[in-house]
Amino acid sequence: MKLKNSFFLMVSLIVFSSTVFSASLQVTSPNGGESWVIGSQKAITWSKNGNFTKFNIFILKDGQKLGFIKKNISPNATSYTWTVGDYNKGKLSVAGGYKIRIRGVTSSGTVRDTSDSAFSIIEKKESSLKIVPRKKNFPILPPKIEKEKKKVPTLKPTIYQALGVSKTGLHATPMGRVAIKGRNLGKTGGAISLFCRDFKGVGIYLTLTHVTWESSTRVIGTVPNITGLKDQMAEVQVYTKDGHKSNKLEMPFYATRSTEVVKWDDPVVTCKQCGQDAHFNACSPVYKKWKDPLDRGTFCGSHRVMGGPAGTLHGTGRGDDVFTIKLKNGWTIDKDNCEYVHLRMSSGDEEVKGPFWSDAINSGSGFIWEARFQWVVSEGDSIIYEYMVKIKGPIGVPYK
Repeated sequence: MKLKNSFFLMVSLIVFSSTVFSASLQVTSPNGGESWVIGSQKAITWSKNGNFTKFNIFILKDGQKLGFIKKNISPNATSYTWTVGDYNKGKLSVAGGYKIRIRGVTSSGTVRDTSDSAFSIIEKKESSLKIVPRKKNFPILPPKIEKEKKKVPTLKPTIYQALGVSKTGLHATPMGRVAIKGRNLGKTGGAISLFCRDFKGVGIYLTLTHVTWESSTRVIGTVPNITGLKDQMAEVQVYTKDGHKSNKLEMPFYATRSTEVVKWDDPVVTCKQCGQDAHFNACSPVYKKWKDPLDRGTFCGSHRVMGGPAGTLHGTGRGDDVFTIKLKNGWTIDKDNCEYVHLRMSSGDEEVKGPFWSDAINSGSGFIWEARFQWVVSEGDSIIYEYMVKIKGPIGVPYK
């Protein structure tokens, strides 16, 4: 009989042209350093991104939650007028160490943010002006009126464009340059910040280095070399030398990539099917002791058809071996660098084809790729193969 060995692998990656982000919010006032007079009216403000159903405002002191200021605030609101000191348990004391925490409720959970630093609640200062009774026959002189000095308005810095100027594309990336265009950006001496989140969702503020003020309308800086971030939409903001800050502007952030080799006994690898149309069939990782392993491959298979009177299977054996790999956090199959690292045929007539990859399936906790190998072994022959799979993803971010 003629031996045919077919091995089929087909990779079809789902590539996202834009990154999906969860809802986020940020406390903007009070955010640290303020001194608010007890009983006065002050605005608690925040910025938000995404769809919320309501907001709740809590008060903390020295890191401990004391109670809430207001609950069930409209999802469209970005501020709340607070009578300083009032909360659900009564009146706050005059002291420092207070922080505001805002919790936003979404359809899928909650998002919260807390003041970056503490603010203080202080007593109202009494006027030190004393009324002195006028002496008899003491002339009343008209008050001295000083001419009011004209205040020169400060123009708020505004940014409207942020682009990567590196070879990697029009986005921010570790060690890449970012050019920002705007108005009233000031002169040399300011700073540029980049806000993003690590793969666990924790917010991180990065200060760009090697900042160059080309003019009051264009500044350039370098993103620090940082790991542990996924692709996302980041926010840039310019701080001028005289202490003013611009609006925040979103721009895409792409993480630096790394490549890993997946071993056959890695928990992300499973054997979904090992072809059985032969006398001996073994596939990793289900069969740990398959014949003659070199321990270099990700997908491994060994099939042998016995010959002669002793064999119960006469003719050609054929079958499919099916494996899966589950990856998360933006990791994908690097199909251009996958290869066979071991392939042994007893007579040279055997045949293996593949791998063929199915479309990646989103399991909710990661993406699953399925690889299929097709093999053919004639009577009295055998085949052993090892196929090494490489994956690529954001450096410093786990793939499992």
